[in-house]
Amino acid sequence: MQRLFLLFVLATFLPFVGVAGGQVNPGMPSFIPQNCGQYDCINIQNLNVSLNIPVMSKSGAFPLNAAMSGEDSYIGSDGTGLVPGIISTPLLTSANGNVGGLTIVGNAGGTVTSGVACPPGDGTGTATEYQGWYLITADGTRHPLPATDAMYGGTSCSSSLTDTTIDGSGYTLTINSAGANYAYSSGGAKLIGDVTTDSNGSSISYNVATGVFTDTLGVTALTANTSTGALTWTDTNGNPQTLTPTYTSYTLKSSFGCSLTDYTDPSVPLPTSFAFPDSTTLGLVWENNEVTSADKTGRLAQLTLRSGSTVSFNYNPGGATSAPYGFNCTYLVPNSMTRTTSDGTVTYTWAHTSTGNTTTVLDIGQSKTIYTFSSASASSATVLTEVQFFPNSGSVASPIYSRNPTSTVIYCYNSGSSPTVTSCPTATVTLPVLQLAVFTSPNGLSASESYQTFDNYGNVTYSAQYDFGGTSPLVATTNVMAVNGSGVCSAIGATINNKICSYTTVVLGNTVRASEYTYSAAGNLLTTSVSPNGGTSYLSNTTPNSYNANGTPSVLYDLANNSTTFAYSSSYYANCGGCTQYPFATSRTQGGLATYSYYNGYGAVKTEDTDANGKPHILLLQQYNRNELQRNCGRSVVTHQGDC
Repeated sequence: MQRLFLLFVLATFLPFVGVAGGQVNPGMPSFIPQNCGQYDCINIQNLNVSLNIPVMSKSGAFPLNAAMSGEDSYIGSDGTGLVPGIISTPLLTSANGNVGGLTIVGNAGGTVTSGVACPPGDGTGTATEYQGWYLITADGTRHPLPATDAMYGGTSCSSSLTDTTIDGSGYTLTINSAGANYAYSSGGAKLIGDVTTDSNGSSISYNVATGVFTDTLGVTALTANTSTGALTWTDTNGNPQTLTPTYTSYTLKSSFGCSLTDYTDPSVPLPTSFAFPDSTTLGLVWENNEVTSADKTGRLAQLTLRSGSTVSFNYNPGGATSAPYGFNCTYLVPNSMTRTTSDGTVTYTWAHTSTGNTTTVLDIGQSKTIYTFSSASASSATVLTEVQFFPNSGSVASPIYSRNPTSTVIYCYNSGSSPTVTSCPTATVTLPVLQLAVFTSPNGLSASESYQTFDNYGNVTYSAQYDFGGTSPLVATTNVMAVNGSGVCSAIGATINNKICSYTTVVLGNTVRASEYTYSAAGNLLTTSVSPNGGTSYLSNTTPNSYNANGTPSVLYDLANNSTTFAYSSSYYANCGGCTQYPFATSRTQGGLATYSYYNGYGAVKTEDTDANGKPHILLLQQYNRNELQRNCGRSVVTHQGDC
């Protein structure tokens, strides 16, 4: 497996070594919109094309979603030369975005200072200080820690640090010199090496030597052939299924002629086809080098979908015949690119501004959307700050646009609920984002506002909606979170940071809804209190819910304190001889009436229900499930059709 930059595997402490990263941030960074197809996504800010191949999914104590990723179509820099922006080749096969997918930490491009004093408690003498740490998940997304977080290494000095990522992803990362690096998600799942374990102890894992992914039932869910890359699993009917990739070896070579040296990487295996179990094939073609056409740049040129239709990418739509062939040597992005399907062509044009960049998108009908991004300095965040929409009132061949946009959306970060809106598109934004005000103005009229505040884990703590030109919220909701073991429901463990202890909704100044919750140390819901009269009184289960050791419900109570008792019997699970736990209830008893369910261990799916009268209901199983695109899109501030 070829690595095109050196970083640190999460479970292993390696020497502090890193190369300066390029300016293009791959993956799914927060606050950046993505236009996504079935297998590809285009980052609208930097025109990076990322590839994601869904493989299979399986239920359990928590679901297992397997996908292949790692081929990103961008050009980066190591400080002296250009590098192809491929995260991994062959592709990484990962479950849930991390297990088996090389979740790594590093400080490549961070500040390194020699000759500093070793901090008290970390040893003696002088040391080298390393700052600029981050976590990278399988899709290449970089989740930064605070820039001032530091590790120290020296002859008699070693240190550790624990902190939370500042991009709203909610990861808490621990790095130390003892080789026990790990991270927690905001939900309390521990990520260490190739194992993810939730707060109740259920886990999915990957064995590097055998290529086996084990699900929360304790059985093999998926096997990756470590030689051929083929992926095999058993479907719900007990039939073996295989996804087979084909790789072709190419020389990756650029001929952009920039001041940064062009790259030449021989014998790099690029995926050229994926044969799916239903006899369909996904084909991939890679961009030819402009000078030596037998070589490839490493950027994706075409997808032939399983239906037979194609998706084509052109990073030089202007047809430049000399270096740099439409490539921007200063900012390492295409000056423009197109994505073409049978429906038509979408064009993306990138332009630098004094405070960041704009990307102008022409859709297949030639309607125009201008996205403005702020990235005022190397230390500031790159975020979306404005979207302007200009519909095409002419034809596709001869588009006509109005002078002013018909819709403008402005994003204001960390500026409170009443910022100076006109300054927001060019504002410098520093992570973490704790406040976000979004102003939507149709045809230049007074804007409506959506305002949110966040905690350091990305949880929404307050949200409000204002009418067009309004100064008081129409609807406002306040959430009190349990974080770091604090809050009104502080029994929760300190690593679980996404539980709502209480929330209150106010409409036109009147409290219309109020709820409170308590949890166990593992984050399982114990009591729910709901007010029917705006917080004056509450309905609640006075008896707390109870759970088994693996977090499955034992007895749950409704607001009238009526109980439902759950049982879990291995005899109701078919094809589950190797299962070590049974996360789905096989019987439910309420009010003296019992219903029963049967499951198939291959797919962890329900096969039969039996009602309280003993009447069975047989459920049909699909032989092969085409899993939809699984991606972690981060905390994007744009959501519309085509985006993640």
